[in-house]
Amino acid sequence: MTTGTVLYLHGFLSSPASIKVQLLADGLKAHPELWPGVKFLAPDLNRPPKEVDALLQTIEREENLVGVMGSSFGGFWAARVANRAQVPAVLLNPCVRPWTYLETVLGVHTIYGTDRQIEVTPQHLADLEALNETTPHALPEGFPALVVLSDKDEVLDYRIGQQEYAKQRQWVLPGETHRIDNFAPLVEPLFRFLKDAQARV
Repeated sequence: MTTGTVLYLHGFLSSPASIKVQLLADGLKAHPELWPGVKFLAPDLNRPPKEVDALLQTIEREENLVGVMGSSFGGFWAARVANRAQVPAVLLNPCVRPWTYLETVLGVHTIYGTDRQIEVTPQHLADLEALNETTPHALPEGFPALVVLSDKDEVLDYRIGQQEYAKQRQWVLPGETHRIDNFAPLVEPLFRFLKDAQARV
C-alpha cells in the first residue's frame, strides 16, 4: 500500500538515470523499512522552465507528496515545491539563483550520458526569475528542510547556499565535490530526515 511519494529533482544536464537517483531508488528497495509504502519519483526536468513548473504542479496535484529532494538546479525546484506543497525538503548543493548561473552557460548543451541536447536561452533566465517571484525558493525559519553543502564544490560557491539557508538545518560535507562522490552513505540519513520531518508536520 502506497502511503505517499518522495519526489527527487535532478540538476542541470543531469537526468533520472543519474547515480544519485539510482542510489536513492535502490536504497528504498533494499531497505523498505526506511519508509514503508513510500514511492520514489524522479521526473525528467530537461525542458524549459515554464514546462518544468507546469510538470511539478501536476505532480503536486496528482501525488500525495510527503517529501522532496533536489540537487543543484533541482534544489531550486525542490525548495519551490516544498514551499507550495508544504512538505519537508532536502536540498543538495542547491543553486539558489539559477538565472544568474545559467547566464554563464547560454547555448546548446548535451545532457550527460545521452545524445539529447537542450538549449539555454535568455528567455529561460527571465522565466526563472518570474517563477521565483510567484513561488520563491527561500524558506522561512523553522521550515522542515535540510541543506547539504560540499565545501569543495567546484560548480557553485557553497557559502552562498549556506547564507541563503542560514535559518535551516545544514550539513557541510568536508572535502566533497558538487556531485557528492561519496553519496551512498547519505541515502539512509536523508530518507530518515524526511520521514521524521513529515511525521512532525
